This record gives sequence, C-alpha cells and structure tokens, in this order.
Amino acid sequence: MRKQIFLSSVLLLGAALTMSAAERGGRTVALAGVEYSVDTLFHAKVGPGTTETSLHLVNETGQQLRVFYLTTDLTNPNTSIEAIVAQDKVPGGATVSSMAKDHTVEGKNYFCGVNTDFFLTSGSASNGKSIVGAPVKASVAGGEIYRSGSASTSWPNIFVDRDGKMNIGAVSFAKGTVTVGEKTATLKAINNDAPDNGISIYTPKYYGTPNQPGLNGQCVTVPVTLEEGDYVGAGKTLKFKVCGATGTNGDCAINDGEYVLLARGSAQDVLSGLKVGDEVSAYVKVTIGDTEVFPTQLACGNPWILKAGEVLDSEGDRGDASARHPRTGIGYSTDNTKLVMMVIDGRSAISAGVHTQELAGMLYYAGADEAVNVDGGGSSTMYTEPLGVLNKTSDGHERAVASGLFVVANVPDDKTVAEVRFVDWAMNFPKYGIYTPKFYGYNKYGVLVDTDLQGVKLSCDKALGEIVNDGSTFYGTGEGMGALKATYNGIEAVLPVNVVASDDVAFRLKNIVIDNKREYPMEVQAVVNEKTMPINPVALTWTSENDGIATIGATDGVLRGVADGTTTITGKVGSFVGTANVSVEIPTGEVMPIAEYKDGEWKNSQFGGTDLVVSALENGVKINYTGNGTGRGAYIQLEKGCRVWSLPEKLRVRINPGNATVKKVSSTLTDAYGKVYSAWAFTTDELPKNTVSTLELKLSDNLDLTDIGVYPLTVNTLRLDMGASAKGQAFEILVPGFEAVYSAGGGSVAGIEAAQGVRVYPNPVKAGEAVTVEADGEANVQIFTLGGAVAAQAEINGTAAVSTEGLQAGMYLVRVTTTNGVSTAKLIVK
Repeated sequence: MRKQIFLSSVLLLGAALTMSAAERGGRTVALAGVEYSVDTLFHAKVGPGTTETSLHLVNETGQQLRVFYLTTDLTNPNTSIEAIVAQDKVPGGATVSSMAKDHTVEGKNYFCGVNTDFFLTSGSASNGKSIVGAPVKASVAGGEIYRSGSASTSWPNIFVDRDGKMNIGAVSFAKGTVTVGEKTATLKAINNDAPDNGISIYTPKYYGTPNQPGLNGQCVTVPVTLEEGDYVGAGKTLKFKVCGATGTNGDCAINDGEYVLLARGSAQDVLSGLKVGDEVSAYVKVTIGDTEVFPTQLACGNPWILKAGEVLDSEGDRGDASARHPRTGIGYSTDNTKLVMMVIDGRSAISAGVHTQELAGMLYYAGADEAVNVDGGGSSTMYTEPLGVLNKTSDGHERAVASGLFVVANVPDDKTVAEVRFVDWAMNFPKYGIYTPKFYGYNKYGVLVDTDLQGVKLSCDKALGEIVNDGSTFYGTGEGMGALKATYNGIEAVLPVNVVASDDVAFRLKNIVIDNKREYPMEVQAVVNEKTMPINPVALTWTSENDGIATIGATDGVLRGVADGTTTITGKVGSFVGTANVSVEIPTGEVMPIAEYKDGEWKNSQFGGTDLVVSALENGVKINYTGNGTGRGAYIQLEKGCRVWSLPEKLRVRINPGNATVKKVSSTLTDAYGKVYSAWAFTTDELPKNTVSTLELKLSDNLDLTDIGVYPLTVNTLRLDMGASAKGQAFEILVPGFEAVYSAGGGSVAGIEAAQGVRVYPNPVKAGEAVTVEADGEANVQIFTLGGAVAAQAEINGTAAVSTEGLQAGMYLVRVTTTNGVSTAKLIVK
C-alpha cells in the first residue's frame, strides 16, 4: 500500500516546508457524506507565494480521485492575479499553457493558472467569422471588459477588484449611462446581445460585427473611436468620437480600430442624427445588486458551490452538476489572504471525477471559504511554467479554451539560485532504501528557476542513515524520525524523513533467466508516494535453494548461474521475505537453433502459391511450393511461439531462396514483459537467387539488453514477403539456419550495447576498476545512479576508459553525449 505523508512529520521538524494550516484536512476528507483517505503525492513551491499539491483519494468502495490544487498567498508583494482571454479577443480559444507563455514578458511571468470560462463550441457570426471559443457570459481581463453578461443571467462571477481583492457575485453591467449633449440613455451591454431601450457597445475585440441581423431597421448604430490606448473598463468614463454615418443595421461592420454603439427602443433618439466629429460620453457602471464594483479580472462560473465556508446545495443549478466529471474550481479564504485554484480529474480508472458538492468539499479542505465551479470536462487544465500541465486531461491532450486565471510574478528576470528545496516535501522512508533526491532552485523572489539543481550535498544524523555517492545519496540504515539536510553554496534545506521497516518491498523481477557468465545484482524496491525507490540488496540476507544451479552472494545479492536447471532464491530483511524463480540456461555454443521444426506444431500460410510443404533442415527448414503467378501481397509465413533459450544478442537467418523472389525477411517476437515487436525486418532488400545469405537482427536495436528482465524472448513468426512466382513452376527455399546468436564463450556478456547504440565493457565491472566506453569522436560521459544523481563523469575521444572509483555495487545509467546525439546504456557495478 502507498505510504501517507503526514503533516505531523513536518511540524515535528519545525515546519521545514510550510503547508497552509494542515490544509484543513490531514488524512481523511468527507465529500458529500462519503469519507475518503487522503494521500499526498506531491507538494512543492512553484513560484512566489504559491505551492502546488497533488492528492490521491480513495473511499471504501475503491473509488479513486486525483486532485491538483494551487495555493497562492494573496498578500505576496511580488504576485498579482490576472485573467487572459484567449487570442486577446472574444472568439478564438487557446490552451492554458500557450496563453501563459504568449503573455509572459520580461518582468511579468504568468507562471501558473487554470482554465475558466464556459465557451461557445460552434457557430459563425453574420459576417462568416467563427465565434468558437467565445466566453458564454461575462469576461474581463487586464481591466478590459471583453464581454458583459446577458441581461437575464444570475450566474456567479469570480473576480479581482481594483484593490486586488477576490469577490464572487452575480455581476450586472446594465446600469451605466451614455450621454450626448442633454440626452442620456442606459448603457446595458458590452459585446453581447443588445437589450431593448438601451445602448450597447461593440469593441474591436468582438466578432467584427454586432452580429444581430434581426435588428436591421429596428436600431440605430454609429461607428466611433476612443483615444489610442483607452479601453472599456469598469468605473471608466469613455469619450467616444463619431467617425462615420449612423445606420440601422444590427450586423454592420466594426472596422479596425473602431467601436460601434447600438441603440434600441427609446434609446435610439440619443444616437439619431449624430455626425462625424460629434462626441459621445459613456460611464461604465458594474454592480452587484445596488453596490458598484470594479472588476479588473473576471470569469463567469456556475454554480456558486462554497459560501462562507458552507458547501452549497448546488447540484440542481446546472444539468451536469450532479454527474461525475473532471472539474475546475476557484476559491479564496474569507480574509482574502489565500487563493485556491483546483482541478480534479475524471473519466478515468484512476479518477472518477466529482459532482459540484464534492468539488466544494475539496476546495474547503484546501483552505477556501468562497468558491465557484467553472468550465470542466475536457477543458479542466492546471498549468505551471516550471512543471507543465499537471493533471491528466480527459481528452488526452490540452484543449483550446476561452480563458484562464493566472498567478503572475511581477519581478525582474533573475536566474541566480537563492533558495533550495527538496522536490519531496516529506518522506516515510523504507529502511535500507537508497534515495538520491532531486532539488528545486529558486531566485530571491521565489521564482522556480531550476527544476534539477545539481551540486547539492547531503548530510544527516548517523542514527538516521549514511550519505554515500560523494554526498548525493541517502542510505537509510537507521530508524526513526529525523532531518535529511542539504547544502548548496551555503544555502540549506531540510527534508523530514521517517525511516521505518517497510511492508511494501518487492523484487523487481520475480522470474529471472540467466546463464553462467552474466551476473545480476538483485533489484529490490519499495513504493513511496507512488514512486519506486531502490533498496540496497546488501541489506538483505540471501540464499539459494540449490547452489548447484545458481548461487547468490549472501551479503551482496549478486546472482550467478552455475548449471542448467531451475531453483529459487530468497532474500530476507526484517519481516520481509522475498523469493524469485531462477532458470539457468547455458548456451551450448555461440549459435543455437531457435526451435526444432516438427510438422503439426507450426501454422504455415501462403499467398501467391500452392502446395506449400515445410520440413526440417539442419537448424531451420526447407520450404517447397508451386507458384501461381500472383505477385501482389505474396508471402509465406511460419508461425509458432518459440521460446528462445538463454540470453541471445542476435537472431540469425541463413537462407537460399533458389529461384524464388524473396523481397523481405522478418520476424515477430515478444519479450518477457509482453511487448510485441512486429514484423522486425532482417532485410528489406531482395535476396540474391541461388545464393546463401546470412541475415541478422541485432536485438539491442530495439531491446534494452542491459535489462535482464526482457528475457526470455519468444519468436512468433518467420515471414518471407515474396515477388511473383511463375505459375505451375516448383520452387524450393532452403533456410538451414533460423538461429539465436550468443556472445563468444558460451553466453558471456563482455559488453552490453543499449538500444541507443553505446557499447560499455566489461559489464558487469568490479567497483573501482575502469569501464571502457566506445564513442564516436569527442564525447561527454556521465554515469548516473538510478535516482538520477551524477556519480561519475569524464570527457573522452573515441574509445576510452572511465573510472568507477567510488561507485558502490548496483545498477547505473551511462549517458554518452556527442555532436551526433545522446546514447545510453545500463552499467552493472559489482
């Protein structure tokens, strides 16, 4: 089972990482009367005054939820909360991440946010332009009103006022005024359908037309301009100047840089008779009830789900409120010191989604007292600049949406690290676990500038464990609770660690195939916060049921084959006892047949010929058939699941096609993990007739042979793609070898070549001895621990030796970087 990370660990260690007021939650939360256990998977600072938290919830029926939320300190002087309307106009749409990236400039970084407004998903304006992506209701960004709500709407709006305070309420834009001389009318709408007996404003951000042809002949329109840089915003007095003749068309054009005023009913008299150069004054009044408000950033939600800390009965407020869906919610604390933006995934096996009351419950858990539900489903997206999109969107990719709400860092660009934090915020650590932590680096403003900070050194109390790998890795040999400390250029960080005997330990491989040359250090691992963590095999006591077949180092856990046969090996530490099945298979030579052909055990098929007969020949088969003249799609296929002996490095076909035209030779095979490699071609060139060709598949081209777990391999087919065979003519194809190829010396693995093509040998290598790395020209060689820390590195030119001094026994990753790219291989140190 997954290990919960309790806040008490942090508190006992002096709150090494702050987490707001225990997030009101702890280990359980009740959502709509159903109790869920809560497991914190991730909690980290992602920018100034802002953390991101990821939770895994599960109830007693096994129903799961994945919850992601951003918590922002609204008192932080370096941040502001700002909305973006996609494309900076009413229609269009864009992904949340692209909105943030496109609006980030020097000194203004939109570093995290979520989607907001519901939007139109189809349709065109009367001028033919698409209206897809337009917010359905009111939307304000950067102080500019992109769209007012409909006159009849009572949907709640969440907004930031001119004092930077968060608010929720049903906002009205219908109480402003428009004045021409002594005449005055009510300003009722902005970039929305024009209400009767009032004037509406249509801006350059709209559809290019008021889009109301039904009002033709029943309205007065007039094109106007504003002073450059001015815009329509709450509480503003606007000075328009008429720039064209009045008209009566509700779908007139809005020319570039111009606005259109449209009057209906009794308000038509105010605009009638205006001439070019005349001035029109407008006051934009926005209210909640009788109170004037001044939103600078606004999105429309529905329903209002959390009010004064109480979960509202909201599930009758919209049709889908009572159904389980992915959802996005935005809320804030009563004292206006905390903003919470939340996404809960849905429509998947690992997250069922929520209805609106459950969303409200989670927002309260995270510290909000007031909250609304905004657009959800496939639109639900949470983005941070340093970490990307955090949730798993139900579409499988980011959806283009109408708008987003973002936290903005208003600080100078600065890449200097002034603060260091562990990526993990606290840890229940399995005894004997090996942990190479990752670190985040922040500048003096709190901006996350390095998500993989190198050069950090660890230290800890000896009662907790040891520090190995040149200060980069913690080895949990002790027990109890303590602090794992990190230092970088005089900057310190602390991680609360509780080292306990773990009941979630397992061998990575339960079934192992090995020969008498290759050695395999047993891989032991534990799961912590859904992350797999290696356990040092040296910590276990090892035994083999039959040392005559396979031995295992009692103190180092290195498995070695002795003779053909099967046995089991056992590892014990504390209360954990693990066993693995071992099959020792020693090749009898460098080449062995893949399988013996026996009639009736194979399924043989053909197109492009008749009378197919297959019989055994040496290490392969003989194929006889009669041509029928068909060339298009012609093939011969032999099919059987053939388990390949031991640990081959190549497959080989020796073939003489006789007079037949063979255009391609391929096989399909499956590794021990069940991955299928279909139609893997030995060659795609036509074979020379009446000549023996030797063709090989280099298994490392597609398989990571450093992972012994890929064995055993199963070859499923041998397929020949043919050309036309003359009708009525007899053909004979000789395949004396369908074989597995092993390393010289009967199965030794002197050098293991990875799928990406770098050769490293000897492999395994004894700790402290040099390992040879083959590179193409000048190269940078880095040896990484499985936890991701650099354990050794060197600059080489061509083939050169790299020292393993200081490396402990275990598995490592070798990365070779040249001008041609990056190659990797696994390295075993014993």
